[in-house]
Amino acid sequence: MSNSLEKFQESLALIRQGMDLMVEAALPLLQQQAKTEVTVASFEIFMGDTKKRLTALEEREKQRDARLSVLETNLSKALVSLFPRVESILTKLEGKDLKNEPVCSKDVSKNKNPVASTSKQMPKCSQTSSNSNEGESKKKQDQTETSSKSSQSPITAVSPPTPTASESVILDRDLISATNCGNLRKIRSLIAAGANVNTRSLLGKSAVSIAALNGHLECMQELINSGADIRASDTEGYNAVHLAASRGKDAILQCLLSRDVDVNIKTDGGETPLLLASKSGHKKCLLILLEHFAEIDPKDSDDRTPLHHAVINNNVDCAVVLLEWGADLYNLDFEGKSPLFYAFQSQNRAMHDAILSITDDGND
Repeated sequence: MSNSLEKFQESLALIRQGMDLMVEAALPLLQQQAKTEVTVASFEIFMGDTKKRLTALEEREKQRDARLSVLETNLSKALVSLFPRVESILTKLEGKDLKNEPVCSKDVSKNKNPVASTSKQMPKCSQTSSNSNEGESKKKQDQTETSSKSSQSPITAVSPPTPTASESVILDRDLISATNCGNLRKIRSLIAAGANVNTRSLLGKSAVSIAALNGHLECMQELINSGADIRASDTEGYNAVHLAASRGKDAILQCLLSRDVDVNIKTDGGETPLLLASKSGHKKCLLILLEHFAEIDPKDSDDRTPLHHAVINNNVDCAVVLLEWGADLYNLDFEGKSPLFYAFQSQNRAMHDAILSITDDGND
């Protein structure tokens, strides 16, 4: 019995040793398999992110191509509009040359020959009588010309001539430059002369947008009162409201919003006026837009909200205002990152403290 027990125990020990060896041999394989599974999963996540980024880049390239095509068309239109002006200048110069040279020769030929012939044929007394008759006829002609001029002068003053195509191009160009400089008196005179209040610059910006961009409130009001379109956008989808919000022109923004403009209108890149104000750090414009019921969490083409841009650009005051008005701190952009992530990724201690104080107050 004792021998059989010993043999059984020896066999168990051998089995245990064999199992230990098998586990030791299989453990690296299992660990390697787990690592490969993790790497495969992370690679799939990475590929998904890269696909999203590639699609976003393709969309941006398409938008860029569309903008370039619009710019090309605008430039071609501008060049085409300049050709009539050049032609009119050339025709005027040619007309002046024609009037100066042939007319003088004709007058000389007409005036000299009859006098010479009459002087040869007529005696002195007849010459004096003919000269007196000619003087009387000239006086009558002068009187008729002055009376006709006096009768025509009030008609021309009442109805001024309409500008030609080349003149309208010059008027529109001068209106853009006067709006850019903020010359209100020049703008009024150009509008009275027939300038188009909806004219655009070479980059596609309307006169109202240029006035809003530079903060010329009175010039913008004069253009709007003369019939200019306040909703006109440029080649990238920016209108006067977007430009006023991005430049911090609060008086301009208040004036535009009082005229029933869409406060949530987006550019080609999906940017609203609120998003542009938060990105640029203009707190006063941000409050004006929120008071006019602007959407608090609109997303642009990168799925980023105004709070994303306020945190990324370290605009603490704008971030605090947005959080106080109920902005979502956990919205994810195209990279899967929230405003809270960007806040703690940055080294801005003021941003950290502001977000922590607001979140602590909300939890309390």
